[in-house]
Amino acid sequence: MGVRLAAPAPSHDYRTLSSATAQPVPQGAIRVVPDAKMTVADWDRLLHAQQLQVIGGPNEMGAYTVVPAQPQPPAQPQQTVQQLRANPGIRMAEIVSAP
Repeated sequence: MGVRLAAPAPSHDYRTLSSATAQPVPQGAIRVVPDAKMTVADWDRLLHAQQLQVIGGPNEMGAYTVVPAQPQPPAQPQQTVQQLRANPGIRMAEIVSAP
């Protein structure tokens, strides 16, 4: 009878949202920092109202990367950023530059 001491590490096709590994950022991505006092329910409502979904974060600064849930016209990310900035629960919102 033998004992297996080690096995090769499995390949993972997933990553956590807070993974430190840089991933390509899709066009139209927005980096958002919600206020620490914002509830999860309020954050979820805001994302739903703006038709956004989280694809990354939070990072060490508390920033999330969000993208439109549906394809949008090219000018739409700037309008979305302005609407996010107008919300008192958002500390920062900016369009992410592609690396």
